[in-house]
Amino acid sequence: MTQKKRLSKWAEKAFQFDDELWRVETTEGMVVLGKLPDGTFTLLRFNDEGGKLTHISESEALWLTLELAPEKMDCI
Repeated sequence: MTQKKRLSKWAEKAFQFDDELWRVETTEGMVVLGKLPDGTFTLLRFNDEGGKLTHISESEALWLTLELAPEKMDCI
């Protein structure tokens, strides 16, 4: 079983964006889905050691939302 890493309040507050659709904490850290004004979806994964921002397709955004935050499906 994977041990859940504790995310510091500093990291959680440092990675906040205006374009967020949802965020959810996982065993590896925090996952944030965003949508830029031009319609591009962004995926930010981070923990206390750092993070990674990537651009994803709408179908990937839908799949991740269904998998990680199904209650937020209406945001897409």
